Amino acid sequence: MSEQNKDLPGSIAWTEIATSTPAESLEFYKSLFGWESEEMMDGAYHMIKANGEETAGIMDKSAMCDGPPMWVTYVNVASIDDSLARLVELGGKEMMGKTPVEGRGFFAMVEDPHGGKFAIWEKLSS
Repeated sequence: MSEQNKDLPGSIAWTEIATSTPAESLEFYKSLFGWESEEMMDGAYHMIKANGEETAGIMDKSAMCDGPPMWVTYVNVASIDDSLARLVELGGKEMMGKTPVEGRGFFAMVEDPHGGKFAIWEKLSS
């Protein structure tokens, strides 16, 4: 995706895996894809880099929820608040409301009317 289009509403903003075994998952993906990583939040999050560019994350979900590991895709939106209202209007569910990411933006975890889980992302204006 071109640098120019990556932040447009409707485009994919980010992806990460939530797992209760982040260290093991990190080693698997590093071995598989040659990724590099940077530990953050005392090891609870690992920023993944491909060819030196931040591209994904691996997070420890054990303190947040049960269930199997899952990849989460974040979709850019112009407004979290407007998108959450529209999501509910269309039959979706808000699973985790608007949450700030310091210095970067806001996200919310949601579910479509058929059970598909994803996240929406509103980047802070530069």
